[in-house]
Amino acid sequence: MNKYAGLSAIVLASLAGQAMSQVVINGVNDPSDGYGAPLWVQTNPTGFGDNVAGGTGTPGNPADVTKGLEVAIPFANLNGITSAAGLKITAILIRDSDKNLSNQVVDNLPASYASTRLGEPRNVNFGAIAGTQTLTLNPIASNRAPTVDGTLDADGYWSGKRVWVESLPTQEGDNNSTGQAGNGSEIDNLYATTFNNTLYLFIGGNLHSNNKIMLFVDDVAGAGQNRLLFGNSNWSFGLINRISESAAGMGDGLTFEPGFAPDHVFLFGSGNATLYTDHITLPTDPVAVAGAGTYLGSTANGSGNSVPTGGSGANISAFAGVQVALNNSNTAGVGASASGTAAPDRDIATGSELDALYGKVDGDNLYLLLTGNLENNFNKICLFFDVNGGTDGQNQLRSDNLNVSFQGLNRMGAGGNGATGAGSGLKFDSDFFANYALFYTNGNNPVEAYIDECVLRANGPTVVAGFPLEYSSTDGGLKSDHNPINFPATYADYQDFTLLQIQTNGPARQVTDWASIQPPPAGTQYTDLPANFAGQTQGFLDNNNVLGVTATDASGAASVSTGLELKLSLTELGWDGVSPIKVAGFINSDGFGYVSNQVIGSLPAGTDNLGESSAIDFSAIDGQQYVVVPLSSGPTCDPDVNQDGVADQGDVDYLINVVAGGENPTGIDPDFNQDGVGDQGDIDALINVIAGGPCP
Repeated sequence: MNKYAGLSAIVLASLAGQAMSQVVINGVNDPSDGYGAPLWVQTNPTGFGDNVAGGTGTPGNPADVTKGLEVAIPFANLNGITSAAGLKITAILIRDSDKNLSNQVVDNLPASYASTRLGEPRNVNFGAIAGTQTLTLNPIASNRAPTVDGTLDADGYWSGKRVWVESLPTQEGDNNSTGQAGNGSEIDNLYATTFNNTLYLFIGGNLHSNNKIMLFVDDVAGAGQNRLLFGNSNWSFGLINRISESAAGMGDGLTFEPGFAPDHVFLFGSGNATLYTDHITLPTDPVAVAGAGTYLGSTANGSGNSVPTGGSGANISAFAGVQVALNNSNTAGVGASASGTAAPDRDIATGSELDALYGKVDGDNLYLLLTGNLENNFNKICLFFDVNGGTDGQNQLRSDNLNVSFQGLNRMGAGGNGATGAGSGLKFDSDFFANYALFYTNGNNPVEAYIDECVLRANGPTVVAGFPLEYSSTDGGLKSDHNPINFPATYADYQDFTLLQIQTNGPARQVTDWASIQPPPAGTQYTDLPANFAGQTQGFLDNNNVLGVTATDASGAASVSTGLELKLSLTELGWDGVSPIKVAGFINSDGFGYVSNQVIGSLPAGTDNLGESSAIDFSAIDGQQYVVVPLSSGPTCDPDVNQDGVADQGDVDYLINVVAGGENPTGIDPDFNQDGVGDQGDIDALINVIAGGPCP
């Protein structure tokens, strides 16, 4: 009689005939889910911010702000550039009363600045602050100009052109006045586009009491000032000199990140419900070549008028095409604090990272858990699936895919949906052909969460007379109401040939196939989708993680147990039943145009953020940027069940404990021999494998 024969007959009897429990989509790696060991673990620190304990997430709804500062700058005023491709900018908010630098900065400060200003500008060095405070623009081109009046055009003109959202509360007061003077200052979001050789920016937010938003622009490589130097122009009441080097050789002065050396700055200030605009050049050596200052003019806030020509100063005639307007009545956006949302928090995160991928197949379902965080500033987790051996998929993203996530999919495709400096389309590894795309995003506070998905075909979607006949899918809203997001299949927009986009909250592929044989509905929506369409996609993000990778270290990646969990129908994905199931993915920016270094399958050690999404070629990057999910829903034949690096008596003891109902910290499936139950047979099978026998 061996030592295992004494295992309680009562325990074994209670387990007999029981299969593993169904996965609960809650964003947590529960041992009962049976994921087993991770299929991939991150090896690179995050370039999109680390979620840290105590960090405070987005207070309010900055993504929803539609009023603020709107600017039109002809390329001729940007040192004659001919394209906005790769244009680098940052915007900072400074308090007028004591020239104190706020925490409202594009492209975001760490969460540690949620309750404090940056302080004395001359002592600020952005290069020493985690994250990036520079935004690289590759704006989508438009076919007309917007109305420059300080309000987002209501006709959808700016849709898909938002490139940044604030993630910190303001330390300059939360505006609660609908008047034009304002009683708070904040920067909530930023949109960008180009038309007719002009850059258009919309900066949502408010300005109060002559506080200033300073827009720094780097448009000449190798020129400009990475550190603001002594001798700059004394224009605009000496503001730039006040934050520059205090005296020649002192070494202080506001310092930007490495690689960002602005050549000029636009200064916007609001006082007595009036917007005032100045421009100052920033020469590489301001002592040898004096910078030029120009007053561009003023206009009443909220008037719908932009700054007129006829200001004063050097080269005023050169700025005749500049337009600036401020509508200061915004009362939405970030607040003055983020009370009750300090990390760790299930909904709020102050950084974005991918730590590990767990996955398994069970019946017709693919279950994935992608541990990590997604900052609630509408960053995206972009996932792609190759499930039929390279048949009818895209190795390189096309330019004419369905309109998914406000053209986010086509923003990554050939031509970047009209983005300046776009590439020929994001390209996967040579043996990866994406058949399906899924995007998860969350933002605002209370948090909203959304999933969008669609089929990818080698020749693009089915189109008749210029109108797509295929559905994309979308579901989500307030996260508290979509727990998890579950695509209930309650509607499908009917294609009436007046719409350029048809969507459903059911499974896109199957609704497309179903709708192709249905008679047209009486109205414009199908409301009788088959009941079995509901819930075929489910997703939930648990943002509690404060472990994992940091901005400098990836050694803790395997320790994370929370993140984005998904249930996906293999029928909906288009699996052919035999081919390997491959998953690729990464974290992308709000506008889908700037990809981080958080990539499934991992990048070479030390790789920085990848940047422009449509120019990425994973086939040219060392390693494999995708993961294969095992087709078996049971465990792999790995006898090291306690994951201590060796297969020995400790593994047998561990499995005995799990079979008996004990704790299971490694999350192994006790059904080692894959007969459907966890019992004595699994213990015997493990002993046999450790002794050198074959896998069960």
